[in-house]
Amino acid sequence: MKRIIVAVALVAFAATAFAQTLKDGLYFAQEEAFSSSGWKDQIVLEVKGGKIAAADWNGVSNIAGAADKKAYDKAGKYNMKKFGKSQGEWWEEAAKVEAYLVSSQDLAFSKIKADGKTDAISGASITVKGFFDLAKKAVAAGPVAKGSYQKDGWFYAQQAAFDAKSTWKDTVLVTVVNGRVVSAVWNGISSDAKKKSKITESVTGKYGMVKFGKAQSEWDVQTAKAEAALVKAQDPRLHRRQGRRQDRRGDRRFHRRFPLPRARSRGTQGRPLTSTAHGKAAPGNRGGFFFALVLTYCSSTIIIVLDE
Repeated sequence: MKRIIVAVALVAFAATAFAQTLKDGLYFAQEEAFSSSGWKDQIVLEVKGGKIAAADWNGVSNIAGAADKKAYDKAGKYNMKKFGKSQGEWWEEAAKVEAYLVSSQDLAFSKIKADGKTDAISGASITVKGFFDLAKKAVAAGPVAKGSYQKDGWFYAQQAAFDAKSTWKDTVLVTVVNGRVVSAVWNGISSDAKKKSKITESVTGKYGMVKFGKAQSEWDVQTAKAEAALVKAQDPRLHRRQGRRQDRRGDRRFHRRFPLPRARSRGTQGRPLTSTAHGKAAPGNRGGFFFALVLTYCSSTIIIVLDE
């Protein structure tokens, strides 16, 4: 009996000691792919004084018109309590899981049942395995380096109107942590209620950009590359130069359709990433689909225009 007590005490001590050795900063991790439900969970941890001071469990989706998971849920669109018979809505239960981690500092949480749920967190009937997996993944990745954007969070924007010819309206959801873009989801909404999101239509072969547009690869494949490039470069203006070298009918072509002032580095005093996107088509376009992602970076408005 004494050995069991000592073993439990050592495990608890190890977990606490591990938490205290964490480097102060903001940590981020996300799932590798969208789940069958259409969501990809993300986590942001804030470490102060070597301990986890805050946890933010959220998600991004391939569902048409979906903002981040918490915003989507608070808008009454997730409805886990109604359809899943849970104790509370997802965001309410997620908050209890977050609070548990902050209070316990237990990154090695092991009281998880075969279905991914737990009885150890009061008021949490949701699956928690993914949360703790992401927490460990975020810590393993280390703190997110400081970026140039002033405001952290999830920023959603969509074009003002459906394109008359394509019937699509593009959307974007950007995740910013410690002033850095760590994730971007480019999607679209169709005016045809029978169609799902642009990502889903492309993945299932219904969008047909290769077949009908003679493109080198499907829309979802190309946009994934654009998202990754944005995360890597942090400054979307990089693609204005790259765009000239792209095949006009192939992968992607970024155009100089709008004159852009030169951005000045102003650190944290720069203007934040905005959640506003213009649905304005580039002048002189010939009916192609154009996506405009607007970022307010320092004192400059940066616009990416993609010609599909």
